[in-house]
Amino acid sequence: MIYFGLKPIAKFLRMKDALAFSSSSMSQVIKSLFANNEQGFAFDFNDLSTMYQDSAGTIPVTGVGQPVGKVLDKSGRGNHATQSTSARRPILQQNATTGAYYLAFDGVDDCLVTSNINFTNQNNLSLFTSVVFNNLSSTSQTITELSTASWQTQGTFSLIRGYNGTNSYALRRNFSTNGKFEDLVSQSNTNTNAVLTGIINSTLNEEYMRNFGTLVGSKVLTVSSDSFKNYPLYIGIGEVTKYPLNGNLYSLIVVARIASTTEIVNVENVISKAIGVTL
Repeated sequence: MIYFGLKPIAKFLRMKDALAFSSSSMSQVIKSLFANNEQGFAFDFNDLSTMYQDSAGTIPVTGVGQPVGKVLDKSGRGNHATQSTSARRPILQQNATTGAYYLAFDGVDDCLVTSNINFTNQNNLSLFTSVVFNNLSSTSQTITELSTASWQTQGTFSLIRGYNGTNSYALRRNFSTNGKFEDLVSQSNTNTNAVLTGIINSTLNEEYMRNFGTLVGSKVLTVSSDSFKNYPLYIGIGEVTKYPLNGNLYSLIVVARIASTTEIVNVENVISKAIGVTL
């Protein structure tokens, strides 16, 4: 009877240790990415201390099943994300296998939005996210979008699932004034899990995308001296009310520079573990 009773306790302790390690590792990679005060944002949904049930940030998130109305940005740039409408707030849940926390978006209208993020004079970025989709229908699902419409707004970027093919991802850069955006569309992939890295390198006029640490697409960009601009960031929805995410978001990081190969691998290794994948 004694040993039987200890088994679930030991399992709980192992899970608690794993969570602590994951949170610590995520904080370390974020610290490295923003060591020089780069512009961007870093949302770590495994860190409950950064989340609140209300948009004002007065009611802490303490456990699963609670709505998330505010998430603090861990990049140090203060680009916090909020949702003022209670019915549109994603719900905190926990992966039963890995123990990692995530935000569950309902595929209807759940989303978070930041105040304007000033990417003016920045033309490179590195984007990282880990997500599990509940539905791979033909409808596009937006993971994140800078501005209210990246297809027609100059100086924007976005990451979308299901664009130009149900099972593809699209990483978009728009430096144009006339809607001539540039999309990198990935190889077809029917896996509902994703560990995505998107690199937009305007210095070398190229962009590429990785999934689970493997290259899944690349594109030559138009030579441009322009840059990203100053807009709000939407998480889990596109064009304010369209293309909602029906899935579970574990992390979302963007830094306005090209991450090194070592940094890319380190981030991918950390965020993949949350969804139970070892790269």
